[in-house]
Amino acid sequence: MNWLSTAYSASRDMASAERIALVNYERNPDYLFARLNHAQFCLLNGRLDEIPIIFGDNFDLKLLYPHRNKFHISEFIGFSAVMIEYFIRIGDLEQAEIRYQMLEQIAPDAPATKKLGQLLTTSHLLSTIRKMMHFPRRRKRIRSANSVPPPQLNSKSPTSAPEIESP
Repeated sequence: MNWLSTAYSASRDMASAERIALVNYERNPDYLFARLNHAQFCLLNGRLDEIPIIFGDNFDLKLLYPHRNKFHISEFIGFSAVMIEYFIRIGDLEQAEIRYQMLEQIAPDAPATKKLGQLLTTSHLLSTIRKMMHFPRRRKRIRSANSVPPPQLNSKSPTSAPEIESP
């Protein structure tokens, strides 16, 4: 179903892509790529409050799948990309930076690494400009009746990069 959602996205049929991603996530809630695909649509549509729910408040790949000791590089890149964008969007640039540094260490040439590096740099610049100009940070309104509090990151922040399998 991931490939079907990707095909719809490539053909710019985002409504169908999002519908398939949601169905896949509902049918396979523990499958990482189903979670990632659904989470990407949540980020795209500003539903930031759903990200902690999708990942069970686990913002570290090893905490999300404690029974696993190794992860494929595509799993690490996909998970890191979603988490970095999520932390940028909620304004926690410190957590985004921690994850980006691990991503850069493991997959420096990946297109996602380069894209996220640009996004993080832009976010740091905007943050600095806001501080200099004393502009309050504009928060995007989260569309949810039940607002989810910000994640508690002390015990869930990654302490090191996971072990990556060779392709």
